[in-house]
Amino acid sequence: MGLEIQLGNSGTIRTSWSVDVHSLNHYIFDSGEAILEKKDDSNGRTSSYSDRRLRTSVGGVLLVELFGEPHALLLHVRNSSFQLPGGRLRPGETDVEELKRKLLRKLAFNITGQEDNQTPEYLGFCWSDLYGSAHSHCTCEQIPKECTKVFLVRLPRNYSFEVPRNLKLLAIPLIRIKDNPEVYGPVISLVQDLLSGFSLNMVAARG
Repeated sequence: MGLEIQLGNSGTIRTSWSVDVHSLNHYIFDSGEAILEKKDDSNGRTSSYSDRRLRTSVGGVLLVELFGEPHALLLHVRNSSFQLPGGRLRPGETDVEELKRKLLRKLAFNITGQEDNQTPEYLGFCWSDLYGSAHSHCTCEQIPKECTKVFLVRLPRNYSFEVPRNLKLLAIPLIRIKDNPEVYGPVISLVQDLLSGFSLNMVAARG
């Protein structure tokens, strides 16, 4: 079964269909303060799943070039799970506001502080059930518990990130992520499909 996915512009103005993907060597990754994660209960549910309301999260696609290929920066957390940088929306918070807040908290990446100050571009959203299983459609027996909205975050040519010391930030080839939900989860495995309308321009390091 495939994860239900829908594309749309969500009112976001697209900057360009061409994306400059800069070399991983242009970025610095320092260790930052640890971030406490939400605890799971005895049934493996996170505390945010304690009721039957739909949870809405956002995830940012951050791309880098390595060996001439596009890679996505993924957070690697306990139990060998992977996440797009992002998180759950607070009441009254917009998708972009939440994504900016989470990128600042988890990676010390300040979008607003960049010279071009490009707004993250909406790629689409995906449904998943209580335990993250994938569904091609929803039925009464398969009530979706989470909607993940995915955004493209264009990185500057250079930046110094801070990664919480209890997490890892890994550059994973898009080709390895594609259609690999067993390892990377149902949402991340569709990132390459979400980017299919873009032209990725690999900008390798010089010298």
